[in-house]
Amino acid sequence: MQYRRSDSFRYEFPQPLSVSFYILEIDGRKVKSSPGQITLLNISPGGLKMETMLEFPDPMKKKIMIKVMLTLNENHSELSAMFVWKKILPSVYQYGLTFELSDFEKDNLIASIKEFSKEQLQKNQEKERSFLR
Repeated sequence: MQYRRSDSFRYEFPQPLSVSFYILEIDGRKVKSSPGQITLLNISPGGLKMETMLEFPDPMKKKIMIKVMLTLNENHSELSAMFVWKKILPSVYQYGLTFELSDFEKDNLIASIKEFSKEQLQKNQEKERSFLR
């Protein structure tokens, strides 16, 4: 299967990934927040799905922009993202965010996701081989 640059793909983390974030803006007003932790469930060049015990306002009522500090393998990225949906679960909140990235940042993110995915696949194959021995 060939990858078409105009098509988005989504990488599901086999083990959810804990990352730091801070709030950049609320309704267009710049703010300074202390760092917090979120758990990434999946990521694509267009955005991410996360969960946290923190409750953010409904994205339909307030526009909230955050900066996500992500390290995949040795590749560190700081990604600006806007909340687009919210789902309330019994013990956590899930949110969908869309990225606000330049083409350069998007290309770097795609390369990082592919490299991370490839490394995870290799690790899983090594585990299976050692299990079969």
